[in-house]
Amino acid sequence: MKKLILLCGFAMLAGCDPWISPVTAPPPAGIAEFNSVDDLIRVSEGVAYAFECSDNGPCSSLVAEVGEPQIALGYIAHLTVPERWSSGTRHVTAFVVVGQKAGKTQLVVRNGSNARKFTVEVLPAIQPSTTPTGSVAPVVRMAPATEPSPVPASSAPPAVSSAPRVQ
Repeated sequence: MKKLILLCGFAMLAGCDPWISPVTAPPPAGIAEFNSVDDLIRVSEGVAYAFECSDNGPCSSLVAEVGEPQIALGYIAHLTVPERWSSGTRHVTAFVVVGQKAGKTQLVVRNGSNARKFTVEVLPAIQPSTTPTGSVAPVVRMAPATEPSPVPASSAPPAVSSAPRVQ
């Protein structure tokens, strides 16, 4: 038992990889996925995906280095996010991966002497759906609920009569 406690103490002194957790979701027509087992971040072109960084507390000297910036970019951010277990908010140190062009690259996230390496895969942007003729499908936009749209008289429903029907 003493050996186990001593081993754990040395492990804590040696430091660990920064712990990360996604704090944003992809847009409706985009992809943003994180596989923590394989340290794989997958995003589509144009999508920004933010991750909270923790290293025995919030990361204080965070650096994100991308191998090929033409494929993906890495930024440091300080975000206010919803509290996980209450209705409040909290401030987190984060990094953001932005998909630039389809391909794969490496991302190294450093916090002090601790580092973690990720593979970033950028997928092609999702194209708008097309009709069988090849034209772009129309986009339907809904009017805000606070602005009722007027109904033209010609499309108004027929009036309902309460008079008895005569046969």
